[in-house]
Amino acid sequence: MIHYHRGIYGLLTVVAMSGMQGCIDHDYDLSQDIDLTIEAGGELTLPTSSVAPYTMKKIMNLSEDGTGSIRPDGALYGLANGDYVLVQAGEGSNTVFSVPEVTLSNLSAPGASQSVPVSFTVPSGVTLPTFNIYIGENGGTGGLNTKIDAIENVMHMSESNVNPDLVRLDKVGTDINATFKMWVSLNNSNVTAIIKRGFRVAFDEALSLELASSNADCGFEGSTLVFNSDVNVSTLNLDLRVKGLDCTKLPTGQGLVDHDFTFDGKVTTTGCIEVSGVSVPAGDVSMNINTSFSISSARITSVVGVVDPTITIDDSSFAINDIPDFLSDGSTVLDISNPQVYLTVDNSSEVSVDVDVTLLAMSDNAGQLARVDVSGIRVRPGHNVICISREGRGNRSDITSNVTVANLNDLISTIPDRVEVKDCRAKVVQQPVEFVLGRDYTFATDNEVLAPLAFGSSLSFTYSEKEEGWDEDLEDYNFKRLYISAVTSNTIPLSMKPSARAIFKDDPNGDRSRGVRVNVEGGIAAGTLANPSESTFKVEIVSEVESLAGLDGIEYTFTADDPIPGAPLNEAQALTITQLNLTIAGGIIVDLND
Repeated sequence: MIHYHRGIYGLLTVVAMSGMQGCIDHDYDLSQDIDLTIEAGGELTLPTSSVAPYTMKKIMNLSEDGTGSIRPDGALYGLANGDYVLVQAGEGSNTVFSVPEVTLSNLSAPGASQSVPVSFTVPSGVTLPTFNIYIGENGGTGGLNTKIDAIENVMHMSESNVNPDLVRLDKVGTDINATFKMWVSLNNSNVTAIIKRGFRVAFDEALSLELASSNADCGFEGSTLVFNSDVNVSTLNLDLRVKGLDCTKLPTGQGLVDHDFTFDGKVTTTGCIEVSGVSVPAGDVSMNINTSFSISSARITSVVGVVDPTITIDDSSFAINDIPDFLSDGSTVLDISNPQVYLTVDNSSEVSVDVDVTLLAMSDNAGQLARVDVSGIRVRPGHNVICISREGRGNRSDITSNVTVANLNDLISTIPDRVEVKDCRAKVVQQPVEFVLGRDYTFATDNEVLAPLAFGSSLSFTYSEKEEGWDEDLEDYNFKRLYISAVTSNTIPLSMKPSARAIFKDDPNGDRSRGVRVNVEGGIAAGTLANPSESTFKVEIVSEVESLAGLDGIEYTFTADDPIPGAPLNEAQALTITQLNLTIAGGIIVDLND
């Protein structure tokens, strides 16, 4: 994490040589006549220097093409420009579901047709005068006027084993075609009659109807067909369409009961019919008022009620790639303050759906690293952006609902190779909705993981950096102790505890095999761009047996922990060594023979 310029060590030669110039006779050929091995006692301290800032951008060392999962794209997610986020989109799923229309096949019952006799006595040898037949209502008295009860036709529709996806029906939209007919007959022949203004054909109040065609001037008032003027016909013919049925107005036992649908209603005819100019024999005469109601086809096309269609969501996954080695070496324990998984769902139906999912962190080498079960995801009709997060809030501006999952960080505490979305369980919320039958609805999902790199209190990871090539500057010097003192300015919101080991040119294990001891004191406090921290740490490299000849560098290992809670990592943050002092102690032997 820290670079020392080799020029610093070049100063060592200059300082040593300047200290010896007064003792050398320039008339001698030093290369032949004198052994130029010089020993100096005491300590040698080099002038204070500084090191260029070591930025998070350099530490991260991300690819420049922006294809990795970690990017400095915080500004796109409500954070500051340059803030690091782990963001990766996953595979989507597209489900099509529907509930079929219900065709009612049983459309007839006794009582659908009625023939009501009307009897009277005609004097001998006369033409039948004009007379009125009052159906279900009082009229004029005297003469041949007569009154009969209202005529009732039965209307029946039923179907067994209705699709179990229909749980409860409050109202249904229907496409039902029916015909009502009425005629007056005498001796099996139709008699032309005048149906008087105000004549009424009443249907069950639960029905919503419209007139498809008619040979009379009439129209619906509610569920009752009312004649607006007199009509002279031999047969009244009304083609009707039933558009809907309010099941809440039906008596107990009708509507949808245990997956069987039944409707039984009545068609009630009332009003006045005028008959005249009919020649009949003298004596007792019997005429008939005939009515019939028939249904040619009946379908339930939509419902208002509770439905339970099956919605299947496919498993999906998304890869986590191009992660810096120090974050993905398996020993790192990340504690992201608020990781987020976004589930985007476009639900074209009217139903709300509760979804439970299982999220798995998977490693190509180690298999399953963590499992997080998520429940309570409610998908409403339309466009949904659901944020599943540790803190119950997200960074995107288009969030429609939040789901809190306290252990969500388990997914990336050790960064996996991929996150799998499995065992998606969708259950339609059992509440009344309007639902069109026979229509294909879509339930399209996409997902994305978003983890702003703002670390929590349990964070722990290590980062190592080597400084090598010192032997090119130090090969002429033989010493046993080296002190490095550094004053740092830190804007990275992580505390760092340094440790170190010496590296020798001819032995990479250096301090492990030469009796070299490396002591480190102090640490680096966390800081921010607004409030940098200042810290000091010291490194002592001591040879317990031999000299430090051949010292080629040092490897620093920084253990990062104790972050500033919620402070994001930003590519502009940096660790800067503002003051760097090197001291060689315990005597120095300088070999100038070369």
